[in-house]
Amino acid sequence: MRLFIGVELAEDVKSILENYQNTLKQESYRGNYSRKENLHLTLFFIGETSADDLSLWEGIISDVAKRTSTFALELAGVNSFVRNRRHIVYVEVKKHKELLNLWDTLIKEINKRGINSQVGEYTSHITLAREAEFNKSFDEIKKGFVNLKLTSPVQDIILFESTRINGVLTYLPLKKEKLKLGE
Repeated sequence: MRLFIGVELAEDVKSILENYQNTLKQESYRGNYSRKENLHLTLFFIGETSADDLSLWEGIISDVAKRTSTFALELAGVNSFVRNRRHIVYVEVKKHKELLNLWDTLIKEINKRGINSQVGEYTSHITLAREAEFNKSFDEIKKGFVNLKLTSPVQDIILFESTRINGVLTYLPLKKEKLKLGE
C-alpha cells in the first residue's frame, strides 16, 4: 500500500483550481495534470507500507486530530519546481500558524512512535501538474495567476491510499478524523 496523510480541499476550491489547470493546459504542450478529485494538501508522505501498519497510522491521525483545531488554508499564487526543464506546477499555500501547528503536531506524533520522519522544512503546496512543458516562459504564465486568492476550510486530517483503479490514479480516504472545533 502506498499511503500519505493530508487534507481535502473544499469542492468549490477544487472547481476553481480545475479552471486554472485548464488555463495552464492551453499554455502547455505536455504535462500530467492532477485530476480534480485528487487535489489535496499533503502533510506527510508515508510511501509503501504494509496493511499491518494501518492501525499505527490511523492512531497517529486520531491523536493529532484531538489536539488540533479547525482552521482555513489560504491559497495564493502559482509557482513551480523545475527539473530537467519540466515543471511541477503548484498552488502556494500560506504557512499560517495553524497549518504549521498541524504539521508540527503530526511530525512529533510520528517520531513519538519511533518512526524516523527525516523531514526538512515543510513546503506547503497543492500540485496542479507534473512534467509540464510550456509554450512560453513560466514567469510569463505566472502573471496570469497573481490574483489567485482562495480559502479552504480544514476540518479533517485524512489517511489516504494512492492506488490505481482501472488504470486511473486515485487517492482513497482510508481514515478521516475530525479536528476539534476552532478556538
